[in-house]
Amino acid sequence: MTTQAGGLGELPAAVGPSDQQQQALNDAWNTYQEIEDRLNQANIPQPSVPTTNIPTVTLEVLRGLSGDQYMEHYLALDAWHSFVGETISQLENIVLQIENETEDLGSHIRENMVQAAKTQGTNKPNDVDVKHAIQIHPRVRWLRLELQKNKQHLNRLLSKQKSLGRAEKLMSRNIERVKASMESAGGYGGIQRRASAGVGIPPRFGGG
Repeated sequence: MTTQAGGLGELPAAVGPSDQQQQALNDAWNTYQEIEDRLNQANIPQPSVPTTNIPTVTLEVLRGLSGDQYMEHYLALDAWHSFVGETISQLENIVLQIENETEDLGSHIRENMVQAAKTQGTNKPNDVDVKHAIQIHPRVRWLRLELQKNKQHLNRLLSKQKSLGRAEKLMSRNIERVKASMESAGGYGGIQRRASAGVGIPPRFGGG
């Protein structure tokens, strides 16, 4: 996440902090990479995109897979579910950083306006004027746009996370059902054996 550019050098100093002050604010709040580095040092790497496509769960899939195929399908769903969850966490950290920088910048704009009024011997700016100055400040507008993009991305991933969770739970329940049918039939009984006997069954997902 980089916010070094955007909205700098477009307004006189009387309206808000100087370019150097804005850069200093960005540097102070730009902690995202520091946290990622900490995780890497703890041998917790950044999430990597799974090598398989996102699998779909349909009635045909639930009815037509062998034991090995069930496992492959389930593990692919789990990999994507984990990747999306990790990416959501990253986006939430980026959103937090942008929100904090924007709030801090607004406080500096307010203070700058108050000090400018004292220097010029004019009336202290009212809340409406300060709010307007903050809203139209180029750097604030740029940060708000970045915030919007990241929140839109986050919202889409939250939706995908829910659908992956439902699909994973459905697969897990169906695996448990197939396993129970096999056991009640004395192993594989009357069920066509499509997979090797050594295929493991993943634990039930979500507990529900």
